[in-house]
Amino acid sequence: MSLLAWNCRGLEVCKALHFAGWWGIEAQGHSGGLALLWKNEGGCTILDGSKHYIDFEVENNQVRRWRYTGFYGCPERERRRESWDIIQNLAGQSALPWCIIGDFNDMLFADEKKGGRVHPRSLLVGFGDTIASCGLTDLGFKGEKFTWEKSRGNHGWVQERLDRGWANNLWRSMFPMAEVQVLEVATSDHLPLFLNLQRQVFEVKERRFRFENSWVKEKDCREIVKQSWRGNDSQDLMTKIIMCCNRLQEWGERIKNDEGEWKETTEEIQEVIEDYFSKLFTAQTTDGKLSHRERVSRVTASDNEALLAEITPEEVKEAAF
Repeated sequence: MSLLAWNCRGLEVCKALHFAGWWGIEAQGHSGGLALLWKNEGGCTILDGSKHYIDFEVENNQVRRWRYTGFYGCPERERRRESWDIIQNLAGQSALPWCIIGDFNDMLFADEKKGGRVHPRSLLVGFGDTIASCGLTDLGFKGEKFTWEKSRGNHGWVQERLDRGWANNLWRSMFPMAEVQVLEVATSDHLPLFLNLQRQVFEVKERRFRFENSWVKEKDCREIVKQSWRGNDSQDLMTKIIMCCNRLQEWGERIKNDEGEWKETTEEIQEVIEDYFSKLFTAQTTDGKLSHRERVSRVTASDNEALLAEITPEEVKEAAF
């Protein structure tokens, strides 16, 4: 099974594609509108929908029931809190394995934007706190890092990672081989996301959080703990601990290369690891001379005789006392 999430124009065209199933939210003028299309009859139950999301339940003979939400976040910065409230409300509506994908119009880290003004830190923290409180983790991606752009080729070229996929631990345990691929298109300012489940089904188990000792050396680790702890005074101790664990797990899935740059895609992480071990197990070239530590004096005949001699009581006494 696979799914495609794409912020693009053409809602009326979708109706003419003659899919087996169709459900949509009509556009308001030339903007807005959401659509869900599926190939096979049955197995898909619409739970709820609005101009910001379509929530449905999936069930077939191969897997147990799970939940998918296609999401569109408020594009206006002053309405981001509205998007966060919607996500938190959706998270509390079901205990099923859950995956939510779409254009969130939000970012998690500052390096997810290139060009233009710096994204406000308050919005990064607010979005991160929302995701952590819902028990969601990033599904990662394969392909282009930035999923939206404007003014390509001009001085004001801006790129951002606005489209992404999240899932709770139950869903990730259900589909451990699932992969989000960012597809290449030239007809839209947003790149589509292709979620490939790879038909891998395993027994559902909770993923345990494990803190890595090496994280304490990173300044970002301390900041994440502070943000999680000070995020909301109304939250109890256990909620803050869970939020902190989720955010650290999300952050800890990235890796730094030799230049100190964060890498987070599967290909980038694999490249960093291969480069590290390649250098580790590659012999260093020398000029043929040995250092003082590498030089070993030859054992003479008299030295060898002394080494092989039996230990005397005087030697034991001298060594022990």
